[in-house]
Amino acid sequence: MTAQFLVRPDALKVLTTTIAVEPSSHTVLVHAAAGGVGSLLCQWASSLGATVIGTVSTEKKALRQPSLIWIIQLGNELVECANEVFAKVESGALRVHVNHTYPLSHAAQAHADLEARKTSGSVVLIPDTA
Repeated sequence: MTAQFLVRPDALKVLTTTIAVEPSSHTVLVHAAAGGVGSLLCQWASSLGATVIGTVSTEKKALRQPSLIWIIQLGNELVECANEVFAKVESGALRVHVNHTYPLSHAAQAHADLEARKTSGSVVLIPDTA
């Protein structure tokens, strides 16, 4: 089973219940719009009548999503945004909540806990010490 079908029920809930996307009244931003889940979300939101904005990492990936109204190509913009986020974290304007840490050797457990929704905040894998 692919990630598309595992995530699809959550995507449906967000688009149809949590937000209840309506024609011409909602704009939906989808990150990684060229990926499996992202492309499904773009199509779904578009079929509901939303204006869809998708982010992709390359121009080639952008060409695979002709149904999107706007496509934001990431690259330098992503680096600039990341630098701004890190600066705000460093200054204290943003606080990162690391609620769960796992040794890298327990990555499978970390994934299981994420899938079971046992986590909140950031989850960090820490390299094992030799």
